[in-house]
Amino acid sequence: MAARCKERGPAAAFPLRIRFQTDPLIALRDEEVVATVPDLIIVLDAETGEELWRQRLGGTFWESPIYADGKIYFCSEEGVTTVIRPGRSFERLAKNELDDGIMATPAVLEAALLIRTRSHLYCIQDLKR
Repeated sequence: MAARCKERGPAAAFPLRIRFQTDPLIALRDEEVVATVPDLIIVLDAETGEELWRQRLGGTFWESPIYADGKIYFCSEEGVTTVIRPGRSFERLAKNELDDGIMATPAVLEAALLIRTRSHLYCIQDLKR
């Protein structure tokens, strides 16, 4: 976040111009860096900075993506969770929808994924593990 003021002094009244940046980065292995700009995934080569691929997910994203169990999870305000495999090309593993919008970044608890919607808290896990 950055703020810029026009006047100086302890009692100066000034208008603020604020720019808020919500672009999370996930650095994976030594091969790629995943950058997201609300609904756009951009994957870069970690060594050269070259763009490997980009993909729009569609939806409204304020939550940060998370990396767990070798996958990256993106949750939207519309309640859609998109799961991708990190790599040098786009691979969607799953797209799941909950009844209510997701308004917070999911949490990982051991082998479970906790997702809070507007009205519920879901615990998602593979019971066979």
